[in-house]
Amino acid sequence: MTLCNMNSFRQLFVLSVKNPVLQFTVSRQLSRYLPTVISPLSRPLDQSYPNHQCRCPVYSNLQSRSFITRLREKLLYGRGKLKYSKKHLMVSGTNLYFLYRKQINSIDLMEEIGLPDTFNSWYLVAELHVWMIMYRLAKEGEEGRHSRNGLVKAMWSDVDVRSRNIKEHGMAGRKNALYKLNDHFYTALLTYEEGIMGTDKDLASAVWNMLYSKKDIDPEKLSQCVGYIRKQIKYLEEENSSSHILGSGMIKLLPFQEQ
Repeated sequence: MTLCNMNSFRQLFVLSVKNPVLQFTVSRQLSRYLPTVISPLSRPLDQSYPNHQCRCPVYSNLQSRSFITRLREKLLYGRGKLKYSKKHLMVSGTNLYFLYRKQINSIDLMEEIGLPDTFNSWYLVAELHVWMIMYRLAKEGEEGRHSRNGLVKAMWSDVDVRSRNIKEHGMAGRKNALYKLNDHFYTALLTYEEGIMGTDKDLASAVWNMLYSKKDIDPEKLSQCVGYIRKQIKYLEEENSSSHILGSGMIKLLPFQEQ
């Protein structure tokens, strides 16, 4: 996908949130590259937003698999059965999110990378780490997709709970803010994917756009973020086996600054 097409799709994703016709067009176009999953924000735990039906892009080309590929997977696990049940994989994905929360101190990380101590900064840090784990899960095929759904659902449930502590703007303002975060999530997934597949300059541009919101920052901190993402992705791929991630719902992450 060229940079021009990527930018066009990114713009269409933002517009498609409130336009059913564009939702259909975008889903048809992106099905060649990225499958979709109903965002957990459309069905939060308290059902506060039943009318918010949006889709978010992910990173494994599951929907466009050939018939032979799907048949091979069915034969591999015996009559179409997964190695782990869907419920098990959803729980594993939920556990992955809370292990990220346990291993990464968001407040310390925000200070290290130069972000203010705000709810929005916390969300941007969580969004980045969830994307990195999703990138790893994309290598696990159909089972990774189910585990990814649990991961993303856990993140949005956490966002929903935390946002309730912000009472300045009332219910309407909170709802609008969550819509904007949801839109940001779609764009971030595409932007980070584009960055990780390119050079360090491409990744730095993605980080500056999505994590720092195009604000003036210390170039050294931006360089450190790029190095952190590269090493974290490599570590997730090399040191976290499928049996640990899918079977046990366990994951190990590197700190921002290694001791």
